[in-house]
Amino acid sequence: MGVAREKAKGILERIPKSGLSSLTNPAEFESFVGGPPLRKDGTKIYESRQKQMEATNYAMTFCNEFAGEFGRSVLGVYVGGIDLKSFVFGSGKAYAWVDSSSGAEPKYGDIYFTNRPHQHLGVSRGVVGGRHHVAEAGQGGAIARQDYLKLSDSPWNPAAYVGWIDIDLWLSGSAEPAAPQLTPVGTWTVWGDKKRYRWTYTFSANNNVTWVDAFDSTESGHGTWSFQGRYLLIMWKSGSSDLWNLPMNYASMTGIEDMKNGTKIDIQASRN
Repeated sequence: MGVAREKAKGILERIPKSGLSSLTNPAEFESFVGGPPLRKDGTKIYESRQKQMEATNYAMTFCNEFAGEFGRSVLGVYVGGIDLKSFVFGSGKAYAWVDSSSGAEPKYGDIYFTNRPHQHLGVSRGVVGGRHHVAEAGQGGAIARQDYLKLSDSPWNPAAYVGWIDIDLWLSGSAEPAAPQLTPVGTWTVWGDKKRYRWTYTFSANNNVTWVDAFDSTESGHGTWSFQGRYLLIMWKSGSSDLWNLPMNYASMTGIEDMKNGTKIDIQASRN
């Protein structure tokens, strides 16, 4: 077990099997999710996380804060922000992101992101015997009038997840070459969703890229491209993104487009 997973183990093994409550175990609960926010002068805005919940009529829970503080302890950076994938890519660490469609499974200490039925962050304790064991806050709310940090497990279903941070890769960096010899500069024909869609992408040397719908030239957009470990990453202005699998191959590239609405489609591309 690497350094990151040893740190993760030290944190997760402190969580009681019975869980923790923001109401009945406030100090222990806040040791995992962090204390309430502070004013500029350093005084607390709320007396406790429980009081913070009460101020929002119990609409606020703390899954994001638990994952964020866990990341701070294990990775040295607060990873909260709910949209974990955008956070990872925006941090220049796309190589540490594992998409749920990859066929891989989260390992002990990996930080996961799901958006079904709503956006949620938690920490994996691994998949064992087809069941995903997790630690997660955000298990209370308006009905319970408190929040819970719990250990639980359920059948492993990758379709229920967007993906996760591989904490080993975050700390060690990608095992792949950082900068391929070839670049995407030029014009490409890109097919999406098993050739249901077709676009023309034009990559420039200054890391800009544009797209035009091959069937309707009034549909177009722009974004930026960069190499991120084992991927060519395209961040579109619309909020969608592409991940092309490296190494560069002008005759045939494959990847996934992650649309802003959460839909994922396969990509096949070749340079003109």
